[in-house]
Amino acid sequence: MPTRVKSAQRVAEILRLLAGSDSGLTLAEVAGSLDVPRSSAHALLVDLAQSRLVEAERWGGLVRYRIGLLAFEVGMAFLAQRNLAGEANAVVERVAAGCDETAHLAILDQADVVYVAKAESSKAMRVASAVGARFPAHGTGVGKVLLAALTREELLTLYPDELLPRLTPTTVADRTELERQLAMIRELGYAFDNEESTLGLQCLAVPVIGHTGRCVAALSVSIPTVRMSGLDRQEMLDFLRTHSAALSLKLGWRERGGSLSPKAATS
Repeated sequence: MPTRVKSAQRVAEILRLLAGSDSGLTLAEVAGSLDVPRSSAHALLVDLAQSRLVEAERWGGLVRYRIGLLAFEVGMAFLAQRNLAGEANAVVERVAAGCDETAHLAILDQADVVYVAKAESSKAMRVASAVGARFPAHGTGVGKVLLAALTREELLTLYPDELLPRLTPTTVADRTELERQLAMIRELGYAFDNEESTLGLQCLAVPVIGHTGRCVAALSVSIPTVRMSGLDRQEMLDFLRTHSAALSLKLGWRERGGSLSPKAATS
């Protein structure tokens, strides 16, 4: 029993260590930080990777370890049990009610976005989407907000090829142009989807920041192109940012200012 308890403590220490790293850690960095033999750290990391609590990715000739999808799922269960997941739904519903357009909250899973919350517009012309649906990240406003928070190394891991699939005639179709757009999104602090995912639909998206200061989700409002021209975009952005800031605070973010980048982000 003492051995098992010690292993559990090591697992907790590794997860806490990786959660505090922006770009993941190598085996040597994990072993050195925890002051354990490399062989012991490697065995634990292999087990954690097999369970999806940790992801192992090869970057620049080195294997780096980062928090995995199962850790997110466990974290979401934690939030749900404490009604913070409900707070996310409540924010999305308030956004939709406030502008009477469809609102989404999305997270990044590899090169896809996954919609985790949605609230409908009351208008007849609506967005065809659903909670749990996946979409290529490079073709959506929420996706590009999330991609803008990655390091270039992380981005190249997701998009090793220069050419990207087109979803509509306006979808970004090459990685160089995507990188240019992501740099602009980091500068502006928001993304605009001009019929890049669905013809006839435009979208404004802003980041939601977690307790570590990194972008963990994106909040958006999707509006048919025929209605977007009559809206004040800056007013809509201010409205979205107010609600993303409220959700960020619920997730533990306490700072303001900065820019949407791999090491700093603002709601």
